[in-house]
Amino acid sequence: MSLIVFNWNFIEINKSLSEFYVVIIDPIIKLSKIFNCAIMKLINSILSDQIIEAHKVKVGEFYFLKNMVVAEIFEGAHIDFSVSKDYLNLIINFYGREENFGYICNRINNFSISPLDYPKFNRALKNLKMYGIVHNNHFDRLNYDIEKRFCDKPYKAFSDLETAYNQMKIFIAKSELINNNFPL
Repeated sequence: MSLIVFNWNFIEINKSLSEFYVVIIDPIIKLSKIFNCAIMKLINSILSDQIIEAHKVKVGEFYFLKNMVVAEIFEGAHIDFSVSKDYLNLIINFYGREENFGYICNRINNFSISPLDYPKFNRALKNLKMYGIVHNNHFDRLNYDIEKRFCDKPYKAFSDLETAYNQMKIFIAKSELINNNFPL
């Protein structure tokens, strides 16, 4: 058995985030394929009967449920604000500008995201109340730990889709009570 060791000491403080991603995150994503375990697609899960609409766009498949959208991004895709306009429009058309909703990313594939664009996503989707990430390996969890630092909305990690769905439902319900001035 081989042991893979990362030497974290070579990272200089003044490295830009993009350099950090090229040096650290890209190799981690590639290595994650070695340790990948099976993760369930939404359409094959017990939650499939909750799907109201489904759309396939350039970067992935998006499933619309009551108060949440589940994204399954394609292998090797890179997500930044400029390539997200088509699915952002789908989200806005489905939930409007008033209905509270959550976003669950079911990470069944390896892809990259530009965390510096989270503020842009948050401005475009003001009624988005929470991000949820379903991770299937340790490296997805490491990505989550980095990405959540760039997001000013609740950003939670889950090990399975059903737990993510149930926790998101609870969170959205609580946020609606707060928006309607009901004390918890």
